[in-house]
Amino acid sequence: SDDAVFVRTGIRGTPCAFVTDDNLIFINTQAEKGDLDVLNAMLAHEVGHIKLGHTAKVKKQNFFIKLLNKRNLYWEMAADNYALSKTSPQAVHKMLLALPPCKEVTKRIYALEC
Repeated sequence: SDDAVFVRTGIRGTPCAFVTDDNLIFINTQAEKGDLDVLNAMLAHEVGHIKLGHTAKVKKQNFFIKLLNKRNLYWEMAADNYALSKTSPQAVHKMLLALPPCKEVTKRIYALEC
């Protein structure tokens, strides 16, 4: 569908995308209006979470476990690899560099470069 749903992500100035456990993908304005390579890699990354079964596993968890869970680095790296298979190394690298720097992002960049 070409229908658009606008959602406040609470993140400004940084392209952001996420997928829900109902397989809905949301992007913020910065992602939509930003670099096309970054957008394509972000969308491929989020589709990767769906295709790899991550959202189905999260959906089975109860509310309190979801609330306590942090992002799974292994799942993030697997979704990065899925995005890599659908886009290009340059696009995925640009996507990771667009994220706020932290230890997790550094590990994901290192894993991509190896």
